[in-house]
Amino acid sequence: MVQSIDPPSKQGTPGFLVDDFHWSLDHETDTYSASEPQNRELKMAVGVPICVQCGTKSNPCRCKVVGPTVGFLAFAAAAIVEWPVGALVYCFRHMKGRRIMAHPATVVYPTVNRAIPI
Repeated sequence: MVQSIDPPSKQGTPGFLVDDFHWSLDHETDTYSASEPQNRELKMAVGVPICVQCGTKSNPCRCKVVGPTVGFLAFAAAAIVEWPVGALVYCFRHMKGRRIMAHPATVVYPTVNRAIPI
């Protein structure tokens, strides 16, 4: 699909991309035209959280990888459940709601992190 549109700010450039459209200049009529890209591919990358804690005395290497990583995953799972509940409780009982929302960070993560020494 090609359509004539007002020229963008980069006049004189034979072809360039702006907002996923390819702009080109027709030298015979001095008009710009925009065309949508024909092949669009959706690419998705999945990241794996890896947490490293160095300087600990719980193992000879003095670095922990598994404990903090599993602790983070447990923290995220607990937070998905506890933060909405804590926000609802906070509306009526402020301190109780704060304790519920702080539970994943103050109890879940440290407990799991300390339980796995590597």
